[in-house]
Amino acid sequence: VSTQSTGSFLLFTMVLSKRVVNSFDRCVNFSVEGWKNEEILQHIAHQSLTALLDQLSSLSLYAHEVFSGIMADASSTSSRINHLSSRVQAAVQYVPNVEDMYQKTPLTHFYGQARAEYQGPRGEDCQLFTTTVPSIAERLQKECQPPPNLASLDELAGESCLKKYTDPFFFVEQ
Repeated sequence: VSTQSTGSFLLFTMVLSKRVVNSFDRCVNFSVEGWKNEEILQHIAHQSLTALLDQLSSLSLYAHEVFSGIMADASSTSSRINHLSSRVQAAVQYVPNVEDMYQKTPLTHFYGQARAEYQGPRGEDCQLFTTTVPSIAERLQKECQPPPNLASLDELAGESCLKKYTDPFFFVEQ
């Protein structure tokens, strides 16, 4: 999380993407002349709570956007699976007829007649499943900021500080 000061506002930028969460400075110019200390503290507490609620509101809107995109992708995948399921059911019903035909027909019928030799496609492509990440997550990954350069701290820590900051293999290793 990086912070920038712009006048009376502090801007907090989230690492996942370049989304700005605004926060206003708690020392906004207001007149405290004639106020008791308790009133000043209460006013500052109300201001802080209002800023916190505003940040939570913008964060919840952002989470809604992300999870709505994931839900749309999941619904699309579910409908494709249902469509494929109906095609598989049709193939399952057709299999006994094919098996029966092969059992009743002599083998010489299949091998006795000259036919053209089958030639399949030349070579097979690797990575047949290219999109395994939901589109909303893929978009967020493209928009995200790179991690900070922590290489200069590695000699002080004795290990990779970047791995402590962000480790994509954390759950695999656990």
